[in-house]
Amino acid sequence: MKLSKKLYCYAVIAVGTAIGIVSVYNAVLYLASSANLTKDIISLILLWAMQIICNCLPVYISKNLTIDMTFMVIVAIVMTQGVFLAIFVIILAAPFYFERDLKTGHVYHTFNMPPIKTLFNLANFIISTYCGGLVFKALGGQAGVLTLPQVLLPYFGFVIMMIIVNMFLLMILFHLENGEKLTTFLFSTLRTIFLNMIAAAPIGFFFALLLNMNNGVYLSFLFLIPFMLARYAFILYIRSKAQFEEMLRAFAKTIELKDPYTVGHSQRVEKYSIAIAKQMNLSAAQIEKLKVAALLHDIGKIGIEDNILNKKCELTKEEKEKIQLHPQNGVIILQNVSMDKDILKMIYQHHERYDGKGYPETAEKESVLIESFIISVADAYDALTSNRPYRDGMSPQEAREEILKEKGVQFHPEVVDAFLQAKDKILEIYRQEKE
Repeated sequence: MKLSKKLYCYAVIAVGTAIGIVSVYNAVLYLASSANLTKDIISLILLWAMQIICNCLPVYISKNLTIDMTFMVIVAIVMTQGVFLAIFVIILAAPFYFERDLKTGHVYHTFNMPPIKTLFNLANFIISTYCGGLVFKALGGQAGVLTLPQVLLPYFGFVIMMIIVNMFLLMILFHLENGEKLTTFLFSTLRTIFLNMIAAAPIGFFFALLLNMNNGVYLSFLFLIPFMLARYAFILYIRSKAQFEEMLRAFAKTIELKDPYTVGHSQRVEKYSIAIAKQMNLSAAQIEKLKVAALLHDIGKIGIEDNILNKKCELTKEEKEKIQLHPQNGVIILQNVSMDKDILKMIYQHHERYDGKGYPETAEKESVLIESFIISVADAYDALTSNRPYRDGMSPQEAREEILKEKGVQFHPEVVDAFLQAKDKILEIYRQEKE
């Protein structure tokens, strides 16, 4: 770890520790002066348990994206019990953190992570909660007073300040770690931040209303049940989706076994296509469909004779016609599978040309999906840079020049532009696949 990063982490931990000590002291004073200590301790234990549950069992939106429900608990405690008690709960729950990686199955917990990382994350949470609490109070918020609409301004003040401080502390850390520009980190995390704000913040407000009721802490436990069920359902969905993707990759590999010169071709076309699509700012839904179509674009070749696929000399007219049937054959194979119609269309059209001279339909460019043109460029690039029975593969630079020559002829101009703009990412994929 770089010295600058280490010093920064220690500084954040020191500030977090100081705030934590003050918070624990004030929380103990609050409990000591309680008129109903037993009830308050039971409530504290239940809040502590909820914090652990939400910390360890985030609600998954995708394999790599979650809604952080710990935020929901903390904002509710700040609004009903005060910021010091909220930080006290954070500290009590910190040693009991664990989480299972959905991809690897590895369990991460407090005691198998570097202490400096654990302490930094805890300090960050404490500092951001404390700063949010100061804004909540400054805007007129009072613990336990949730009168609408007066409470909305301090509530949103807390939410926004907590997120800003949390993100700011992380931005500096990432900058010191790898020199990443602060603006780059900012834009890369906005999606996650806004998702958590939109999903968890309103829930936290309703959670606070529950906590503010008589015996509300018990109702809050019931409130968690739907989220745990939603989490379980999302995990089942993510696992089934992962299994489907693995099945597709296995299917693609069986096609490539017919031709040793194209092993890995479908996976490379998939990666190149995604790089181009991201450069063109296609939506996440479009990219998901494109991934499947790119993987299966050559599935129709499974019905073509090996002697044609592996022929080392020029194909005859009849052999070319058979090869050109593979887009239709691919659709025939997949049409009885529960496959999106756009995916089938991409597979069917991936050899259409911008000038309307492609196959199987010699379709006009207006009727061809942009994703089909993306697969066409990715497919051509991989074919040009790969060895074939009848020639050696070109260099990446030579392949780019060949594709540029066909801009506006065989290939869609916008796709070629995006392909050239994404050349660094595409070259990185090329080198990784070669290795």
